[in-house]
Amino acid sequence: MRCLAVDPDDEEAVASCDPVVRRLETLGLVERDADNQVTLHRLVAAFVREQDGDAVVSVARVALELLTEIVAITIAWYPLRGQVYVSHLIALVADARVTTEVNAAMLNNLGLLLNAYGVYAAARSYLERALIIAEQMYSPSHHNTAIVINNLASLLRVQGDYPAACLLYERAIIVFEQIYGSVHPDTDQIFNSLGLLLVDMGKLMAARSYFEIALAIQESVFHFAHPATATSLNNLGLLLYTQGNLTEAYSYSERALSMRKQVLGLTHPDTAQALTISACCSLPKATLQRRDYILSTRGQLGKRFSDLLPRTLRRASILWVFCFIDRVIW
Repeated sequence: MRCLAVDPDDEEAVASCDPVVRRLETLGLVERDADNQVTLHRLVAAFVREQDGDAVVSVARVALELLTEIVAITIAWYPLRGQVYVSHLIALVADARVTTEVNAAMLNNLGLLLNAYGVYAAARSYLERALIIAEQMYSPSHHNTAIVINNLASLLRVQGDYPAACLLYERAIIVFEQIYGSVHPDTDQIFNSLGLLLVDMGKLMAARSYFEIALAIQESVFHFAHPATATSLNNLGLLLYTQGNLTEAYSYSERALSMRKQVLGLTHPDTAQALTISACCSLPKATLQRRDYILSTRGQLGKRFSDLLPRTLRRASILWVFCFIDRVIW
């Protein structure tokens, strides 16, 4: 879509391009890979490579342009939009002609996307490679290195490796505080991440203190509506909901929802998430009691536990994984 100068978010424009793509397939100029992604036909690609007078420069330019696109997707946090680029990212991070710095950034962002898609083993491999490069190219105490450490820690948290995740988070906090001090956006993100880790470990009171620290930093740094502030409000709302404090949970979740509507718009996934949590907080008491009963019997229910939850509550039960997904790039 980018090659055809079409906005991939414009559904009508994308649909109008489909006949063009199918015509190119008929002519043998493009083909689809195993993941149904459109690529140049291998013979056409070979011809283009033969005609390229400076392949090193061309690959470097393509890598940089692709990285720019992926960074925009990562910052906006619409990970599904990055799916069409994954196969190209995988090819480029294995290409020796890509500069080391671009390669490290691509590995980091590829790891973030695959983490969002639930492809954890591959995501971990790419993030670990990014960390090795960052430590060698910058230093163990560099900003970019700390970013990868933070992202790898979040992946380990999702995988359930809590001790390793905690160690990495603490390492990232030390680096960020050495560089920026304790009141900085990057530092508050780690506090949010540590809060989520403690939630996963069942330490809700300790988690709340980290969320409140993160919120205090964000409100002092950003002052006005900001996605990071909404994230902390969202986390606090869901934490209080989990504890059964619906009144206070509703207050936080409504603030998060209002902020995300203002900053991100009505159609953003994070806005939909805040709306879901707000709806959960306003559910009748009887429904909440039913939820508590199901949660208390989770051990006996096994894998079919989620099938017994009402649709809205089932959505809320998995939101912790997505309340704070690290999306920092360089």
